[in-house]
Amino acid sequence: MAKVLLIDDNPIILENIKEMLEIYGLEVIAVSNGENGIMVAREEQPDLILCDASMPGMNGYEVLKAIKGDPRVSGITFLFLSAYASEQEVESGLKMGAQGYLIKSIDPDELVKRIASFI
Repeated sequence: MAKVLLIDDNPIILENIKEMLEIYGLEVIAVSNGENGIMVAREEQPDLILCDASMPGMNGYEVLKAIKGDPRVSGITFLFLSAYASEQEVESGLKMGAQGYLIKSIDPDELVKRIASFI
């Protein structure tokens, strides 16, 4: 079973996406901020990180930078999940090393297909 680390500061979105991914047979670890996300990534070594780009405190771009800068976790697939994604934000995230940038209004089946294509 593939393990996904989900990082999002919105508790409703966090729970909804977690439940949705679990229905599709994925193991999901959900955390509500970037600092905890980095610690959990190091401890749990997930197959994929799905991270909100815009969060208070440490935002998703800072999480990505920390992940890519740590050899223990730098090889983990990293996808942004954001409600707002301008072309510039998407390009910036991909240049920083994210493998994808998904919009939160994505259809559940499409979300799982995209995740599965990276695992």
